[in-house]
Amino acid sequence: MPADAKLAKLQTAVGGEVASGSKLTVPDAVTKGQPGAVSLTLPQTLLATIQREAAKLGLTKAAKKAEVTATLSGTGYEITPTVRRPPS
Repeated sequence: MPADAKLAKLQTAVGGEVASGSKLTVPDAVTKGQPGAVSLTLPQTLLATIQREAAKLGLTKAAKKAEVTATLSGTGYEITPTVRRPPS
């Protein structure tokens, strides 16, 4: 099985759990068109979930660590900063 197919299967296996365990926080000010800080919190078990599902696909070595990025956008909104920030 090509690596891309395995990665697609991994994304499918992990995606639902990540989506259900994530939380997007949007302050009332932002919904009213004012500036505000929006945050996306991912599940604390994300790495363990990735590693568990990767092992099922023979990707254990590749899943020793993971880097996750998210891009927020919204029509009529300016997203700042415009550069990637290191994990906190």
